[in-house]
Amino acid sequence: MTKSSAGAAMSVLAKDSSAMWRELYMQSNQLRGPLHFQSVHSSQIDFELVSSIFEGARRAPGSVKLNYFRGYVGGREDYRLAERFLEQNLSPKTISSTITRLFCAPSPIFGERPGLVVNGGLQWSGAAQHCLAAAAEALTEVSEDLFTIDLTLFIGSYGATPFGAHIDDSSHRTVLFNLGPNEKIIKIWNRPDVEHQFGMVRNVYDFDAISARASSFCLARGDCFVLPSTQFHVGINQNVSTAVAIVLDYPREGSLAAQELAFHRAELDKLGDSHPLARQNVHGLVEMARLRNISNCRLRYPISPHPTELAKLKRSSFLRLVSPFRHQVYRFNKSELIFSRGRHYLCTSPISAALNRLGDMASIRTDQFIQIADQGGCDVEEALRVIDFLLSTSGLTFHD
Repeated sequence: MTKSSAGAAMSVLAKDSSAMWRELYMQSNQLRGPLHFQSVHSSQIDFELVSSIFEGARRAPGSVKLNYFRGYVGGREDYRLAERFLEQNLSPKTISSTITRLFCAPSPIFGERPGLVVNGGLQWSGAAQHCLAAAAEALTEVSEDLFTIDLTLFIGSYGATPFGAHIDDSSHRTVLFNLGPNEKIIKIWNRPDVEHQFGMVRNVYDFDAISARASSFCLARGDCFVLPSTQFHVGINQNVSTAVAIVLDYPREGSLAAQELAFHRAELDKLGDSHPLARQNVHGLVEMARLRNISNCRLRYPISPHPTELAKLKRSSFLRLVSPFRHQVYRFNKSELIFSRGRHYLCTSPISAALNRLGDMASIRTDQFIQIADQGGCDVEEALRVIDFLLSTSGLTFHD
């Protein structure tokens, strides 16, 4: 056992990734923290994974992706920093040295106290999707609660986190992995003490003005930390470090129903009030949200969709599910809502028999799939559209 700077014993968790997450859940009061620990690099969260996120973001079309990037120089937002960063060599072999060179203080490239915060990295990295899917699967073995899992990157030598000492949403659980090369400091204040001084606030930007004493934790390279989300906390990087924050959200039913309804706005405008989808109550919407969540292994963001090669599909081609992802089906009277890796397709006729056979066997010939779909009342054209949808979500592949 080692000691954190707060004097508490620092845990060393199991080397196996799945065992690590289960053990972490039990030791940290269901991820409520605080807990300072070493993962012995069992989590598969490393610079290679970080590289895959940035390489994927760089390839993603359009500029909407930059909405998930927040660059800072000298404590102020700098919208150009993210674009300039993505122009650099961010391959797995060079990304660590590139970050150290670009984000040292002061940076010869970016300026004084540069920093970069990136949300939603799951959208651009298959490696990150599979890594967090494994973590989510391990956590479902010790918790029956519905949750989504995501990651956020904190990079730089920006000093204190730009939003100061703050509290997170009470539904959040956050686990930090410091990849280094330098240490990261976490300061935590008791929430009642801060609110007694400042009132009911969520942020204290000048945290030096907090009169209560903070607990401090020094995260060396390779150290990890479970944040107490409902206590005031701030992360401090005096020297360059990269931290990966794994964020779990435990949403309430009301927010689940509202989010699911938002996914179907465009469809509802076309279908009209007579369609069963338009008549779903809160319970039905929550069940849809649950199936969407399960289809994506509880990952908050689906992987970006991609063009398929349906024209190359032969009747003799084998359809194969992409493990560990499994499609889910919500049934109406004559139509079915298919969820695959967090996306959905409204099938106009029943096709669940073919999907069930695919799920049971994990691999099936295309002509067999179409035959089973036809026997259940789904014509060839619609069955091919379902296959195309599954391929576009990366929930399905095919080979000759």
